Amino acid sequence: MFQLIKRNTRFRVFVFAQCVLNVAEAACNVVIPLVVLGLTGSATLVSFVIVLEMVPYFVFHLPFGALLDRHDRKRLMVLADLGRALLLVLVVGVHFLDGPVLTALFAVAVPFGTLSSISDAARSAMVPQLVEKPELEGAYGWTEATESVAWIVGPAVAGFTVATVGAVEALSLVSALLAAFALAILFVRIDVMLHASSRKSTLLLDIREGLTFFLRHARLRAMQLTWTAYGAVGYGVVMGLVYVGSGGDARGALAASLAVSSYAAGSVLGTLCAGYLKLRSGNIPACCLIVFSAGAVLVSQGGLYFLMCGALLIGFGEGFMLVLYLSARAWHTPDHLMARVVSASALLDKGAAMLAALWIGFSLSLAGGSATFLVIAGLGVTLAILAATFRAKLERRTDPHDA
Repeated sequence: MFQLIKRNTRFRVFVFAQCVLNVAEAACNVVIPLVVLGLTGSATLVSFVIVLEMVPYFVFHLPFGALLDRHDRKRLMVLADLGRALLLVLVVGVHFLDGPVLTALFAVAVPFGTLSSISDAARSAMVPQLVEKPELEGAYGWTEATESVAWIVGPAVAGFTVATVGAVEALSLVSALLAAFALAILFVRIDVMLHASSRKSTLLLDIREGLTFFLRHARLRAMQLTWTAYGAVGYGVVMGLVYVGSGGDARGALAASLAVSSYAAGSVLGTLCAGYLKLRSGNIPACCLIVFSAGAVLVSQGGLYFLMCGALLIGFGEGFMLVLYLSARAWHTPDHLMARVVSASALLDKGAAMLAALWIGFSLSLAGGSATFLVIAGLGVTLAILAATFRAKLERRTDPHDA
């Protein structure tokens, strides 16, 4: 895994550039809510801005996947991130001209989310073009580990910058980091690989081709079903950690932040271990879910020590399983379909994230943190059993060399 970074120059540049981008995105997820709260004090308006940014994923993500398979993924990603940087500069400009900053934020939310959708799909689809197939686990181990590190560094950078220069002004730093990523990617040589029918088929036919492959491939279906089912349980766990750590009160913010940092640290360890070990056994995802469930049980016990240890295990199990999922998806997907398969997966992930946020938020309000994490643990064990069962059935029906 470490040899991959050492000998593959273009992948090394890509990883370091993505680390900058991940810090920018993590910081942006802190700064924009702080801007809205500073202007209005309304958490409802914060959620409105976030929802507006998410809308383009559901509307445009499948067409963007087909578009990215037709054209130069690197060029479109660079343009998208430069566009995001420019939109944030416009908001800062409105602030310095004493204009309506909140109106500007709402105005740029949808275009910002649209460009984010392009950037996300292109970035995920580019990784298999940078490494050989046997190196996929190591490659995704590095990319996901840097993202987890960014969730430790980014919020800290955002908080320091906001405290130093102000919330709206901090958007300038986010903008500069986005632009730096785009410029760094220009130095990464990535071959343009267009599918043969790109000049003859329509966008709708391309979307159908990608979805048909995605739905008919038994291993892709089983893998995506496992990850999406996990997402409906695990994607809301950070919200749960914040709730348990804070005791439902802002005065417990320190414990909440320590819990989230411990979760991110566990994710770093899980992704690096998965990339280094390169395990492909059918039972590994089920084992990851058991580790995740054990962490949820610890969190349910209460107390800072159990909270941090549990968060670490949750992050480790999720990070390890994420690398397995991403590398398996890339292994079984032809390059000319990669962006379309990534886009279809992303739609399911977004739906799972919304479902997790809804039921976990309701459960926290109704039953409290301890009971909610016991439910999460029970669901994790159930998913582990189902994952092992589905995998066993799949192994009996397909060639084991495709695992």
